[in-house]
Formats: sequence, C-alpha cells, structure tokens
Amino acid sequence: MRWLVVLLLSCVANLAPREAAAVSIALVPSQPSVNVGDSFTLTLEVAALAGAAVGGFDVDVSFDATRFTLVDIVFGGGLGDVGAGDQLTDVVTGAGSVSLGSVSLLDPVTLAGLQSDPLALASLVFQATGAGAGAFGIDAALVSDAFAAALTIGSQTGATVDVVPEPALALLLALGAGAFARRRRV
Repeated sequence: MRWLVVLLLSCVANLAPREAAAVSIALVPSQPSVNVGDSFTLTLEVAALAGAAVGGFDVDVSFDATRFTLVDIVFGGGLGDVGAGDQLTDVVTGAGSVSLGSVSLLDPVTLAGLQSDPLALASLVFQATGAGAGAFGIDAALVSDAFAAALTIGSQTGATVDVVPEPALALLLALGAGAFARRRRV
C-alpha cells in the first residue's frame, strides 16, 4: 500500500507546474520591406520556453494605422485546433490596435506534443496602405503555461516594416523629375 502512495505522489509531483525561465515574445515580419498595396504577415512568437507548454495568451499589439490595415488573424495550432474547439480565441480591434487572446482546453501532455520552441501563437496579416517606415509594438502581454500559471516575460520585441511607394509611381516620379530638369536646361 505504501508503494501506491509513493507512486501517486510522484505522479502528482510530475504534473505540478515547474518554475520556468523568462520567456520572450516577439513580432516577426515575413519581410522587412513591402510595396504600397502589398500584404504581409507578422508572426506572434513566444520563445525560450525551457520545456514549459503554453496554455494561453493575451497580447495587445499596436500599429501605425496610417500605413497599415489589419486584414486577417490566423491562430496557430500549438494550442489546439480552433475549429475543433480545442482552443478558444478572442480578438478585439481598434484604430491602430488589436488585442488577441487564446486559451487551450487540451491537457498538458497533449499541448507539449503540439508545441515547439519558438511557438507561433498567431499570424497577423496586414496590407500596406501608406509609404514610410511603420512600427508594430507589443503594448501588453500575458502568457500562461498549461496549468494557467503566468510565465515571466523577459523581453518583448516589436517590429518595423518599411513601406516603399509602388514601383510604377516611383518610375513616374523619376521620369517627371528628369523631364523637368531637362526642360529647365533648354
């Protein structure tokens, strides 16, 4: 009987959440430079998990609404299949901001099998609408493990995407400047 108690205690100890090192969260652009009118993706990633399985997150992202329009959000499969109800999601958009969150209903063992390090939490699809460098920031972030315990966030990294004018417009501007300079010489 004593061996059964020891076995149960060791199983419970193995399921208890472990103290994880500080994780990092970042926005990773699919490309550093795009043309006006092009779409691109920012991937919201969490890394340095040190063996912890992510069970949920809540992140606020800000962006320059004069240069970018949010087109779509696709949640990653690391917290389960959204369509099958394994992962519950929430999105709130505002002018120049988006708050996205998710919680997994899967058990810790299943979550650990789905996840890698770094873990893509979501992909945010934007369209470039105005020329110039535009910043994306992580204004607030909460990441929890499979037991709903908050993980310490050691670093948050935003992103910058440079939006260049359409090549045809740039060519027209260059031709116009050249014609103006030639006309002034005559």
